[in-house]
Amino acid sequence: KLYPELLLPLVPLVVSGYSGNVLVAGTHRSGKENILCGQVIVRQLIEDFFNELNKMTDGEWFTTVSFVQFYPDDTAVDLLYPQNRDLKPVTHPVLGIVIDNVCEIVVQTPGDAWKLYDEGRETQKATTGNLISRCSSLYSISAEKRLRSDSECAEYSLSRLQVFDLAGGAFRNDLNGISPLLKVLDQSESRSTPSDSLLPVVLTSALHGNCYNVIILLRTMAPGSLVDEETPWALELAHRVRGLTTRVSPGHWSPQRTTHRLRTVIRELRNSIVLQGESGDDETRELAGLIKTLQVVKNQDWEKKREKSKENEEKRKKEHVSLKLLKIDDNLMEQSAKTYRYAFVFICDKKEEIIYLRDIQEKIRQLQEQLKKEMEEHLRGNLTSTTDGKVTVDKNQERVGRIQELREAIREEQRKRKNADQGFSSSQKQEISSKFQNVVANYSCDKMSDAELEYSQALNRRRRLKEEHGDLIHKELLKMEQELEAEKVTEPACKSMSPEGCCLCHVQDEGQAVEVQRLDREREILVLQLEALRREKAEAEKDLEAYHHRRIQEMDSLQAESLQVFRAFREVFEDQVETLEKRYRGLLLEVIQDAVYLSTRNQELEAENKQLEHELVSSSCLMCPHTESSLC
Repeated sequence: KLYPELLLPLVPLVVSGYSGNVLVAGTHRSGKENILCGQVIVRQLIEDFFNELNKMTDGEWFTTVSFVQFYPDDTAVDLLYPQNRDLKPVTHPVLGIVIDNVCEIVVQTPGDAWKLYDEGRETQKATTGNLISRCSSLYSISAEKRLRSDSECAEYSLSRLQVFDLAGGAFRNDLNGISPLLKVLDQSESRSTPSDSLLPVVLTSALHGNCYNVIILLRTMAPGSLVDEETPWALELAHRVRGLTTRVSPGHWSPQRTTHRLRTVIRELRNSIVLQGESGDDETRELAGLIKTLQVVKNQDWEKKREKSKENEEKRKKEHVSLKLLKIDDNLMEQSAKTYRYAFVFICDKKEEIIYLRDIQEKIRQLQEQLKKEMEEHLRGNLTSTTDGKVTVDKNQERVGRIQELREAIREEQRKRKNADQGFSSSQKQEISSKFQNVVANYSCDKMSDAELEYSQALNRRRRLKEEHGDLIHKELLKMEQELEAEKVTEPACKSMSPEGCCLCHVQDEGQAVEVQRLDREREILVLQLEALRREKAEAEKDLEAYHHRRIQEMDSLQAESLQVFRAFREVFEDQVETLEKRYRGLLLEVIQDAVYLSTRNQELEAENKQLEHELVSSSCLMCPHTESSLC
């Protein structure tokens, strides 16, 4: 009764150009999941929505679907593309609240829309975990109809159907959290500053905006009770929501006129800012909001939405493929553990060489940290040095000496690492590679030998069964022939012992009895042959089914091994890229160190030159009085 009485009348209104909201509120254990998915209310809404669209053949329709989840901390995530978390509410001048950056997928059939809803629910269960009982969601279907196709002044009619899944209880002490519906009502009645989070903004627009609303409040009933603590609060919340009034009008709009109006307002605001000479924060925020709204209006173009939908579909496919690969990678170790166990043990035998290389790398890192500290102290000392040239030169020489020692130590460690790496890669890596290939080959040969052994055993089993059946049938045939021969031998004896006047009827009865006995024996032999053939057939079918399962397992194993090989190649490639990056970073660090060293040396030489010039000037000044006295 819930769907035909409350929800079905809403669908024709929405398709005729209005907006409709279905708000399902209640805790997770109140049966909300059963209402939405178990009783397939959402699917019925989708099917009836598209059926009403198909009835209206007087225009072109453009339908999109979006699905958003809201966490208890008012953050939002896109369930159709979970990587998209930058969702913000934007006020459209005609359409009301629009979610910016949401993933909208173009759909053509109700099956496509339901598939997206189902995938979103699966994503919600996989990503939310234990928080699913405290998370809300919004599933939206938007259908635009082109009323006028005039390029200069095209008009559209927007139909929007939104299904809210609101978590939380109807009273404030509920352990499952407070319903967002109750929060929005309290906020609107208290006339406090409205929240700028996505869910409160969208929910406020749904309760007070241009739309029809159907609200379903679910409560948890205690076993054996009719009224509990939650019931009065739920009734009070329903009464408060029922007291809200909305003004509903068709969602008709023209993108060209709306764009022209926004541009005019933006131009006037810019002119006023220019005339004032300076802009305040309010004018700047208003201008930024108008520009954002203009961009939202431009993004409502059908072609742009189709292109964006294709991009979103490609992203979702790549994400789906990557999740599949991750699942396959998680099962690779179990499927190919026998293949790589020996290779892992062999590599572990080379643990000493690997630890040696790691120690060298750690020592190089420590030396580079020391060198970095020395260079920073050296530069800081040059900036804060005194005017005494000799003291500055001595300190600089001491620091430069330490820097040179550290650089030589780093070069020596890098040389050791290079030699060890080259030796390890030339001999031991080749040995590891050959050993690994031998292990894989031996494992493949073992699998082939096992398959051949199983095949030969099955052939021997069927051949032995066939021979047993043949021997049994042959014995039965011999037994039947012996009985017939015995009957033929006893028959003349009976005739010789009978008087000539014996009754002819008695002889005919005996002949018929012998014929019946012979036919019974032949029938028994035929039954044995049929039973033998049936057993052989069952055995062959059993072997064929076993071969089929083994073939499937081998194909899965080969696929898993191929993926593991590709993954190994990818890891090797990433390691090579990382090694090259480290090498180039080391070269760049050395270049910087050389540049700093040369700059420091240049400063030292300049200081020495200035000191020499100063000493030269002072010595020349001391010589001047002696020269003048000699001249006198």
